[in-house]
Amino acid sequence: MSQSGHQSWQYIMGDWLAAMIPGANINDYTQPPTTAHIAWTRPINFGGVGGQPLAIDSGGDNYYSYLSYEGMFQPPIIMHGRLYYNTPNPPEYGFQCVDLLTGEQIWYNNGTQDPLATQQLGFGFAKQNYPQLSFGQELDYESPNQHGLISYLWVTYTLANGSNVWAMYDPFSGNWICDIVGVPAGAAIFGASSTITDQIGSYLIFSFSPDFKTVTVWNSTQCIQNTNPSLSVANGYWMWRPPLGGIVSANSGLTIYNTTGVPAAFQQTTIGFFGPSNSMGLSLLGIDKQNQIAVYSNATALLGMASFPTPNAIASMGISIAPDSMGQYKWSKIIPYPPGNVTLLSGFVGEGVYSLFIKELTQWITFSSTTGEQLWTSPSEVSLHSYGVTGGIYNGVLYSGDSIGEGGVIYAYDITNGNLLWQTTPTSMGNNGYWDYVPMSVGTFAAGNIYWYGSEHSPGPSLEPGFKIGAVNATTGEPLWNITFWNAGGGFGAGIPIADGYMTALNAYDNQIYAFGKDATSITMQQPLTAAGQRPIVTGRIIDLSPGTKQTAIAMRFPQGVPVVSDKDQTAWMEYVYMQNPEPTDVTGVPIILTFVDSNGNAHVDTVMTDATGAFSYSVPSDMVPIEGKYTITASFSGSGAYWPSKTQTTLLMGSEAAPTPTATPPSSLADLYFVPAIVGLAVLIIIIGVIVVLLLLRKR
Repeated sequence: MSQSGHQSWQYIMGDWLAAMIPGANINDYTQPPTTAHIAWTRPINFGGVGGQPLAIDSGGDNYYSYLSYEGMFQPPIIMHGRLYYNTPNPPEYGFQCVDLLTGEQIWYNNGTQDPLATQQLGFGFAKQNYPQLSFGQELDYESPNQHGLISYLWVTYTLANGSNVWAMYDPFSGNWICDIVGVPAGAAIFGASSTITDQIGSYLIFSFSPDFKTVTVWNSTQCIQNTNPSLSVANGYWMWRPPLGGIVSANSGLTIYNTTGVPAAFQQTTIGFFGPSNSMGLSLLGIDKQNQIAVYSNATALLGMASFPTPNAIASMGISIAPDSMGQYKWSKIIPYPPGNVTLLSGFVGEGVYSLFIKELTQWITFSSTTGEQLWTSPSEVSLHSYGVTGGIYNGVLYSGDSIGEGGVIYAYDITNGNLLWQTTPTSMGNNGYWDYVPMSVGTFAAGNIYWYGSEHSPGPSLEPGFKIGAVNATTGEPLWNITFWNAGGGFGAGIPIADGYMTALNAYDNQIYAFGKDATSITMQQPLTAAGQRPIVTGRIIDLSPGTKQTAIAMRFPQGVPVVSDKDQTAWMEYVYMQNPEPTDVTGVPIILTFVDSNGNAHVDTVMTDATGAFSYSVPSDMVPIEGKYTITASFSGSGAYWPSKTQTTLLMGSEAAPTPTATPPSSLADLYFVPAIVGLAVLIIIIGVIVVLLLLRKR
């Protein structure tokens, strides 16, 4: 986007970096979809219900949906109007970039440029020995010589020798740039993230020693900046120069700080199979980025996983990670473990609180992240939340939704006192549903809305109907929209990617990527003609210009274009257009504003509704008929939650100026066109010859 006049557009064009860091599933700097309108779809592999040859009694099985630790598409990244995603299932591999507005591929990279890529550790869940995108970065580099944002894609993996590698790629071309080797462990799928970003977009990883006497901070920007810093061709002279094709040691980005004030009881260590560890079993619970505090606890099981062995007491501690007080002890607490044979699951950290979830009681216990004091305990939630929960802290509210399972309810609690602000009403999945109620896992927070999805940990070959994706208002819980969808990419702690006004997700029902959001429309209008005293009729049509409507399968079904319909009908209409559902019979159109302006500048404005085909018809009012002259007619659509505005113009002649020009009566057949004139011409010629003969005879007399 050009800079001139658009400096404030950053507030509606936020990108999606997909990093596993605090607040990564929040994007308020965008205009997220408020309807189920689909902009385009793109297959990631064969999908839908497979055929049933005689050798297979599949019973309507779906094609493999790449769930259960082999996720395609994950994690999707959105930057600069482009969507980046992985295709990591042998023999498919690599990653690609598509235009977010159209779904068209821009580039593909198979990952073989990186010389270390073939040395990746591969076993179990990580059997893929090839690069996969991990997250994006937007670095605001400022120096006396350079100013502005520089973007990167990062691929992270572990070598066979146990060393962590961050591979840097260019998001514009897809080319590999360099590798950083020996990066400390940070964000992990099965643990809390010890990674945050600083004010310029650098990635910071915090590592406290087991005795909590030191904290080591790794800075991604400092790491590269300190590589050959004195050479003019590298990073000297206030320049940013990642070494193209280079291998960088992560050690150049490490800074070690001494902690201050940590109680002796929290500095005790023990030696185990994996080396020194804290004797109290402390590990990172999470980072409160707003208050720059790292919260450590011995009750740190991942949501959906039990803490084991169960401790006798809950020991927790807060340490500052602010630049001016790095490593400074803030507070510590040792409190009794909840009574009964219960399990604590890790919860959410941020905005001044941290939370734990009592699995068997499905209750939240919430504490202050700045003092460690207990604040409140919630009522029990739906019983099947014992499988775990999804959610987060957003604008002073703790949200708790389903994990990969059933419950069908999202809860919203005031983080200051635990008051239940609202909860959603569960929706039945129907008789064929996998669960009683439609799962509602919290995915993303965007512009005051919660975007949720339904999925399941290890689905069978025949995917049950009834799973959905949708949105509710974060303040009231009011449903905004939903549509049939089995989310197979995004979510699961990383959120559903929403950026630049679009939400993208992978649907296991047909193995296609869907982009939801507003798109363009087009109005066509026929030029009306009339004579004096007659009432002309204005006719026209409005169609959806989304890139998806131009896809071959859609364009063949709708050769005249896909009609524009009302926001309230988007779900049923999109399921008909893109998901092969039956055509809805009660679809309504949209309002078209017709403006008539005469030659004197007088205006007449009226509104007409389109029908299910997108067509409209308007009979000009009788009080306009007597007025002669030329009228300019404008048909305009103001836009909606699903579509952008559009308009068109034509002219209308009223009165004597509109008298039609006489035209010849057309021939009734080809014979009339060619033979009749010839016969008439021959007869005339015969008559002329006859007259000449008579005159000659008279002359002879």
